[in-house]
Amino acid sequence: MKYCRLFLLAWLPLACMAADPLPDLDFFDLNDPEAARYIKGKDAKVSLVETNAGKELQIVLDPAKSYPGAAIYPSTGRWDLSKYSGVEIEVENLSDATLQVHLRVDNAGANGKDHCNSEWIRVHPGTTALLPVTFGISYGNKTADLDTTEIQALQIFSGKAPTNRTIAVKSIRAFSGERKIVQPPKKAPKVLMAPVTIDTYPLQITLEESPSLLGMDGGILTRDPSLVIDGTTSLFGDSKGKNRPWFEFAKTAPGIFAPGYEYTVKYQFRVLSRDPDAQVYAFMRSQSQGWGRWDKGWTNISLEAMASDEVQEGELTFGLQTQEDYQLNFGIKGNASVVIDNIEVIRGEEYVEIDLEDQHIAAIPESAEFYRSWNFETTDNELRIGNPQALITEHALAGETSLMLDSLDSSKSWNIVASIPKEILPGGYRYYVYLTSEAKAWGQGNPYAYMVIKEAQGEKKTLVWKRWRGPVGIPHSVYTSFEIPEGQSGALDFAIYKQGKAVIDDIVVRREPIGEKAITTLEPIVPEEAVLIWSDEFDGDTLDTDKWEASHQPRTGGWWNPDNVSVEDGNLVLTFSEKDGVYSMGEVNTQNSFTFRYGYVEARMKLPKEQGHWPGIWLMGGGVKNVGNDGRDGTEIDIVECPFNGQDKVSHALHWDGYSLDHQSRGQHVDVPGVQEGFHTFAVNWSPEGYIFFVDGKETWRTDAGGGCRIPLNIILSDEMGGWSGDPKKAKNLPDRTYIDYIRVWQSQEQIELNKRELTQE
Repeated sequence: MKYCRLFLLAWLPLACMAADPLPDLDFFDLNDPEAARYIKGKDAKVSLVETNAGKELQIVLDPAKSYPGAAIYPSTGRWDLSKYSGVEIEVENLSDATLQVHLRVDNAGANGKDHCNSEWIRVHPGTTALLPVTFGISYGNKTADLDTTEIQALQIFSGKAPTNRTIAVKSIRAFSGERKIVQPPKKAPKVLMAPVTIDTYPLQITLEESPSLLGMDGGILTRDPSLVIDGTTSLFGDSKGKNRPWFEFAKTAPGIFAPGYEYTVKYQFRVLSRDPDAQVYAFMRSQSQGWGRWDKGWTNISLEAMASDEVQEGELTFGLQTQEDYQLNFGIKGNASVVIDNIEVIRGEEYVEIDLEDQHIAAIPESAEFYRSWNFETTDNELRIGNPQALITEHALAGETSLMLDSLDSSKSWNIVASIPKEILPGGYRYYVYLTSEAKAWGQGNPYAYMVIKEAQGEKKTLVWKRWRGPVGIPHSVYTSFEIPEGQSGALDFAIYKQGKAVIDDIVVRREPIGEKAITTLEPIVPEEAVLIWSDEFDGDTLDTDKWEASHQPRTGGWWNPDNVSVEDGNLVLTFSEKDGVYSMGEVNTQNSFTFRYGYVEARMKLPKEQGHWPGIWLMGGGVKNVGNDGRDGTEIDIVECPFNGQDKVSHALHWDGYSLDHQSRGQHVDVPGVQEGFHTFAVNWSPEGYIFFVDGKETWRTDAGGGCRIPLNIILSDEMGGWSGDPKKAKNLPDRTYIDYIRVWQSQEQIELNKRELTQE
């Protein structure tokens, strides 16, 4: 055995034992004008691509072959590298999956085992590796059959891949001495961006010239020709397999967006692939506040795009009043891959954010009398403060004393700082509550400040919930309004949720009597005594497209698909189906054909049988996204939702003030014996005073939550999936169907006249 070891060592090149290693030798120059003549693709497409660092060899691998790659030959017929210890390449993975990259150094007659030396390495997406082959060693084992004076080829190849993958060879050199494989990290390190100063707009973020303007957080700068949109480099994000709800793969450096201006961001994108419910976003985020400008800087750039090679234009517009550290982010929800390029920032006119809360305060009716106020300057027995240290003077907003809502150092999720526990808000009034607030800091966990009005007797349920999370260091107004019916009364809490710190001051309560038409005493419309203003009996054999539009768009877990909508035997049919793991369902709406304000809406429906999906009959309008005036300027009215498969139960609900931080909702689950069998009627009486819900003609819930929507809404008949309806994968018999016999809208003569007056005023 000792003799064998000495025999092998005798075959090692003398250069390996040289006392003074030679400098590296670029024995094949990729920048040589003749270089392409000596490169041959083997089950791969090869090309020399110009980059800022010079030319690189890009190899696009054929997925149908076992070992695709490229061969590089010497222009003189052989390389004499006997003075060196080995050959090394620098290689980058331009693909979206990890690749095995092999380097083989050949003599004549090389066959993968004899007359060659080889090594391999795993290269992760977007990373660069150094792969050396030491003469006399193959895959970590010593061998003795390579003549370093007669090297006739280099083979660079990979294993079989499921799709086209690209590797880039950046340099080829000989080395002397010892050289180890440099394995790149599996995940590219997160880049922390230093602030930048921008003096000139428009600012073109050219990825070839200014990659430092992008902080990578899972994204890569790709030069794969099959991905690049323009030039040699694009931004590539791929969330597949990341198992993260939100995958924010890149962002600009802070400092590009100075406060006090309007901005437009333009960019190009390609959505390469995405699951049906995945979404790709461009949005603004403040790093110090830890939250995004969903209201101003947000766009779903893949709403209409599935997998496509088409290059599309994206645009984002917003205005910034405060915070100097807003950054443009690109992110993915779900599983998708996308390419971004040619990002341009255009700065517009000066911007001052409109304080909607102040506008609502100014619009409080003169008939609303002053009722109560608290300015924390004097002791008030009505106001109970849990911790006396919450009364502060150093950061007072007005006068000498303010109230601090502080949970930064608290382990409690809900930290109630002050309460008015008495029945201080009697029923029979509409209340207007407003105050001044200034945020000091926001920590982790989506924190916010809030006030909540609870019923002071009976079930003690929540009557009103108002949340806010204002900009740090900028005083602003907080406003809400609500009604408390006769026979009830309210108590008030001021609190903060999770890690936050905010000051409040000058709380004012004004009120006015509800009047005789309170929802508690309102008589609902009787259809026989009202005017039928719109209906569809579904008596034909096709959908009436003058009345309805069938949507085609992603929905949570699946797709709304027009193919799942039909009219059969006097019924609208919404079909729930599955094909190749993709779920489809039906939806129709009157958004572009019929809207109305106030009335009695009734539909007759037969529920589906299987779990995993659920029908809904609802009213909707764009104003539901408006924040600050309760639901009076827009409410989603869910006449009925039926997600309780196998249970004799349905749900009514209201949603307003958007679907984000300020979102408000009220709901009611109702037991309805036998609702799972046959047809049943579901209705709502909608008036300025509120809502009365019915099932099979029997009143099931009445509420004035949100103050009563006062803008026109359209009708939506839809099927949804997942969530509280169970797992669609457990459905035993698909397709499954929902049947709707008719839907009708009546208005009283008084409501018709009211609409005429309000339309005239508008």
